[in-house]
Amino acid sequence: MDAIDRKILAELQEDAHLTNQQLAARIGLSPSPTLRRVRRLKDDGIIARYVAVVEPRRLGLQVMALVTLTLASQDDATISAVEERIRSLDEVTEAYTLAGQADYIIKVWVSSLETYEEFVRTKLRTVRGLASITTMFAYATVKPPSPISPPPPHAERSTDRDRRSR
Repeated sequence: MDAIDRKILAELQEDAHLTNQQLAARIGLSPSPTLRRVRRLKDDGIIARYVAVVEPRRLGLQVMALVTLTLASQDDATISAVEERIRSLDEVTEAYTLAGQADYIIKVWVSSLETYEEFVRTKLRTVRGLASITTMFAYATVKPPSPISPPPPHAERSTDRDRRSR
């Protein structure tokens, strides 16, 4: 991964609808090598998929809750059942396993506090294997999800011997 690959990723994360010609012009490379690089980034799994970023509030989803879940048991059957159920809940837009006090954190989008209460009562509390559910409501977005920048290449470090010989 070099500086050009980083530029390609930055541009595509900003606008995945760019044509190859537009992308090539933005990164300062001709279309053929740009296309080869994009294909390589896809083949290497660096570009996993192209998606549309949706604004939840424009869909009437006014409440975002971050919910931590703690398991009653750490056995394989409980973990599998809980994870399968989490994946099946449409209100859950993201879910992560954690290290620490809680076992999972999920992001839930709903239209109102009443809808969230209904979600917890009829869906979340019915998940077998949960010991606790803790909810935090987000008031505002401080930093929205942003593109991921690949780490820069590591600069070669000179050794003490190299420094002494200068």
